[in-house]
Amino acid sequence: MSSKPTRQEVLPLKTRHVFLDTEVYRRAGYNVRNSQFKVFGDYILAGKLVLHTTDITYAEVSRQIMEVVSDRAARLKKIAHDFQRMSQLSNAFPKLPEVDQEELGRSLWKAFLDVIVNDFNSNHILAQQIPASRIFKKYFAGAAPFAERGSKEFPDAFMVEALANFCDENSAKMYVVSGDAQLRSAAGSHPALIPLGSIDDLLASCAAESDIDLEPLVDQLFDHPGFDDQLSEVLLNEAPYLEGLYFGDLTDGSVKDIWLDEVLAVDGYTLAAIDDVFVSLILDVPCILRASVDYIYEDPDVEDGDAQYVTTATDSISDHVHLKVYVRIDTSTGRFVEKELLTKRAIFQ
Repeated sequence: MSSKPTRQEVLPLKTRHVFLDTEVYRRAGYNVRNSQFKVFGDYILAGKLVLHTTDITYAEVSRQIMEVVSDRAARLKKIAHDFQRMSQLSNAFPKLPEVDQEELGRSLWKAFLDVIVNDFNSNHILAQQIPASRIFKKYFAGAAPFAERGSKEFPDAFMVEALANFCDENSAKMYVVSGDAQLRSAAGSHPALIPLGSIDDLLASCAAESDIDLEPLVDQLFDHPGFDDQLSEVLLNEAPYLEGLYFGDLTDGSVKDIWLDEVLAVDGYTLAAIDDVFVSLILDVPCILRASVDYIYEDPDVEDGDAQYVTTATDSISDHVHLKVYVRIDTSTGRFVEKELLTKRAIFQ
């Protein structure tokens, strides 16, 4: 080699919101369980990324999967026919299976949806509800994605407009990942949308370290007069939606209701994203949670077999639980702009 390769600069995440274009799924062969998507899913599970989809993306992927299966089934049928003719010369040719392409296509589409919806817990955006007049205005003006002569990228235009709407309504930014230059150009025309060329670029940003001296900034945010109250409000509102599991001594105990008793501290944090206005953190928050537990009470003063021997009862218990909380904070005001309880389950003993 004549020269030493230089490391390309990779910026840390500016937002955790991500949209993957149909082209990204097509490039992966629609295999959303491959190694790339496994890493992607791990970042989602950790709270660093949130995947967004649209109804148009679903329609495109569903159609393309059916087309791919139909094409491969037709090839297999032709190969089977050729093998059958060649089998007159030798019995070494195997009999290839017949493929129900409709059933196989539906099965693959269902498996794709299962990962996107259940494993990746995606947020669905309805792009087809965008008023057509807004899209035609861009079309007649020759604005992206209609900049090239003869371009008719109407599905992309509806998707980009819907993604920008979501960002405007939620004071958020979003990565738009696509190998399609026209779509990236359209995304780049919206201040809230950040175009990227591939999922590799996104994963590189997830792993990148910020060169900002983060500790003084975070300390300042933790010391803000409204920080504790905002964090307590998040947990008060979200704790009742935790799934409660009981492993204590009460007979057939099951958790009925959960509520926050006390926030003990913020033990630590992880940087999720940062830009000029916001910093996104994943907080480790040990708390005391209380829960009402329904159980079976056996009265020792009543004879076994008596109708009153076994009755249902409810008790209130508390336990120390470590919660993970995502917050996006306006660094100028200390206000929580976005918040989510990442922990989904609480165990009581």
